[in-house]
Amino acid sequence: MDEHLLRLIKEKQLICILNKAKWKDICDYFSKEDTFSPMVRDKLLTTEEISGFAEVWWNEVYECCEAIEWMEFSKYKYEYRGNLMPKKEIDVTIEVQAALDRLGITYTDEEGVFKVCGYIYNESSSSQV
Repeated sequence: MDEHLLRLIKEKQLICILNKAKWKDICDYFSKEDTFSPMVRDKLLTTEEISGFAEVWWNEVYECCEAIEWMEFSKYKYEYRGNLMPKKEIDVTIEVQAALDRLGITYTDEEGVFKVCGYIYNESSSSQV
C-alpha cells in the first residue's frame, strides 16, 4: 500500500473491513468465464467522485482494491436491444446475493443495490464526513 493511501486512512481514521484477500475472492469469482459480471459502481478513498454503474474488468478492480471505500453491486443488468427498443432490465438480485453470501462478504441490502464496504469510519472519530 502506498504512503498517500496510508496517510488518507490514518487522517480519516478509517477501519479496514474488506482485506485484499477478500477483494481477490470477489474479483476471481466474477472474472470466471461461466459467471456473469454484475454492474457495479465504487467510491475510492483518493477522490470524491463516484463512478456510474458499469461492468468492470475485475483484474483492474483488484489492482486498486486497497483504495476502494465502498462498492455497490446493482440488482439489475441492462441488455441493449437496438436503437429503437428500450434496454431490457434483467433482475440479478438472487445471483449477486448468492455470490456475496458464498464468498462470506458482509454487505448491506439497500434499495436497488448491495453495498460492500472496504472501509468504515471509526465511530469514536469526530472527523466523519
